Amino acid sequence: MNTKNSISAELVQVDYDAVMAAIQTINDNLPFLITLSDDEKRALPKMGDKTIAFVSKALEYAKLNPALIPAFMDLTEFEKDMTLVEQLENIKRNINTVRGSIIATEMLAGSEAYQAALMFYQSTKMAMKMNLPGAKEIYEDLNKRFPRGKKQVPTTEG
Repeated sequence: MNTKNSISAELVQVDYDAVMAAIQTINDNLPFLITLSDDEKRALPKMGDKTIAFVSKALEYAKLNPALIPAFMDLTEFEKDMTLVEQLENIKRNINTVRGSIIATEMLAGSEAYQAALMFYQSTKMAMKMNLPGAKEIYEDLNKRFPRGKKQVPTTEG
């Protein structure tokens, strides 16, 4: 079993609190954020990398050619929406970078913690076999935590 310690870090409470406050600040400064159901998401026309250029160019042309704007279209709202898309895309890109690092760090720390727990579990198993005091109870309690599938009993058809 690998005992290499690839990460040794501690998030002190004051830093944890600061990160949580920063997340709250993000939420506070984006009060217009919404959620959509899966059906609502499917029903919307999507804007991706390819369509961003199209939308930007259309907005540019609309601003330069107001006579071509349909009466039912609000150019101010079009411009506000596009600006918001660009700003949120930049925020999302930065958050995704941080999110990826958080996920990788959590995965590595979790892996190391799980490996340490398995080493301790094996140690208690050996200690139980040697009849060391308290080892049996610890081993049996930890052993309950491992999920076990039901063994299938062969059936005979008659």
